[in-house]
Amino acid sequence: TEIYTLSLHDALPISAAAATASGDAAFARTERAYVVYFLGQFPVVATYLGGAALDSSLVDVDARLRDYAPAAITAEDAKFADFHKQFTDLDPAGLSPRRRIDRQVALAQIEFLLHQHQARKYQERSVDSYVDEPFRGVDFQLQGMAQNADGSYGSAADWRRVAGRAGNVPQYLLIAEEQLDAGIKDKNTPDWRLLMAYGLKSARADAEYFAHTLPSIARARIKGAERDELVRAIDLAGESAAHSYRSFAEFIAERFFVNPAGKDASALKPPFRADRYA
Repeated sequence: TEIYTLSLHDALPISAAAATASGDAAFARTERAYVVYFLGQFPVVATYLGGAALDSSLVDVDARLRDYAPAAITAEDAKFADFHKQFTDLDPAGLSPRRRIDRQVALAQIEFLLHQHQARKYQERSVDSYVDEPFRGVDFQLQGMAQNADGSYGSAADWRRVAGRAGNVPQYLLIAEEQLDAGIKDKNTPDWRLLMAYGLKSARADAEYFAHTLPSIARARIKGAERDELVRAIDLAGESAAHSYRSFAEFIAERFFVNPAGKDASALKPPFRADRYA
C-alpha cells in the first residue's frame, strides 16, 4: 500500500550553529518544501504523523483524502520530478554526512513513487489502499484527539474535519473504481485474494463502520453547544460513506467475480484467478 514514513524532525530548518557544510541550509529548505508537499498529497500519512504541527498550510489536511485521479497523479509526478532535480543539483560535496544520507533517501523515495505510478501503474490495482485509507485516516484522527476536562474528546474543528474526510469518501471511491477499470483494460489487476479480502469483505466492514460505529463514537465523545450539529454532520457523512462502500463492494463483485460468495480463486472470473504473489 502507499504508506510512507518521514521524520518531521529532519524536515525542520536547521540553525546556523548546526550547519556543518556550505550546502546544508539550502538542503534544509528544499527538504522542508518537499516534505510539506508530500504530506499535502498524502493526507492520511499527514494525519498519522501530525503534519499540521509542521506547517500551517497543512492545518486542514485531516479533512481530505488522497486524490488518485489520473490528472492529479500526472501533476504530482511532475512536481516530484522537479524535487528530484532540486535534490540532484545539490552537490553532495557541499553537504554534511547527515545531509548526504538524507539526500539519498529523498531521491530514492521520489524514484520509488515515480516507478509505482509510471512503470508499475500501481494505482490501477491498489484495491487494498483504496479500501483501507479512509478508515485508517478517520481512525488516526480519533486516536489523536485529546480528552477534554468534561470527558469529551477533540474540538469542534477536529470533528468537522472527521466529517469532511468521511464526506470525501464517495468521490474517492468513484476514482478508485475508474482506476481499477483502467487496470482491467491494461490487464494490471489485483491478486484474487486482495479482491476478496479488501474489495468484498473489508469494503462491507468499512460500510458498517461509517454507518454505525463512527456515529456511535461521535455521540459518546462530543459534548458542548455544537454537539447536535456535529453529530448530525457525522451521521450524514458516515451514511454517505457507507453507501459508497457498499456500492464499491458491488462494483468489485460485478467486475471481477462469478460467485461473490465463493472461498477460493474459482469464485472469480477466469482472467482474474492468477496467483500474483511470488
